[in-house]
Amino acid sequence: GLSNTISSTSPNYGFIGGGRINVISGTARHGVILGGESNKLTAGNHSAIVGGTSNVISNFRSFIGGGENNSISWNHSGLIGGRYNTIHALYSFQGGGYSSDVTGWYAGIIGGIDNNVTGYYSGIFGGRNNTVTHTNSIALGGSGLTSTADDTVYVPNLNIGIIGSGTS
Repeated sequence: GLSNTISSTSPNYGFIGGGRINVISGTARHGVILGGESNKLTAGNHSAIVGGTSNVISNFRSFIGGGENNSISWNHSGLIGGRYNTIHALYSFQGGGYSSDVTGWYAGIIGGIDNNVTGYYSGIFGGRNNTVTHTNSIALGGSGLTSTADDTVYVPNLNIGIIGSGTS
């Protein structure tokens, strides 16, 4: 690699393999950055960033795989691809998408653009400008959906091709 840096105030045990201008610093012990450019582990004990550009992990046991300008600031979370996505929650996930934010614990977003999940145990699958603020709720696709109750699935239109013969 080129111009990579590992520094901390205590033993670090970190590893940077390839890439350029990647940094492991602060209390980011046992962290790994593989390739990419301008990625940072600033407090990510046992965390890893693989590829991508300008991704940041600032807490423990988390993972970013690729993408650009993504960040994780809480523990035990994962973010794969996408751009300008953030996770500020425990045990949460984001896959792809653009400019989306997860702050609800045990929550996630897959794809879409400008989506926001603050409800615990909740998620958004695709769509744009959707917001889920309630617990155990999901938004599926669509645009501009906003949760209004716990334990609810939000979908703009529902087309069921075949209805089973069981009890509805």
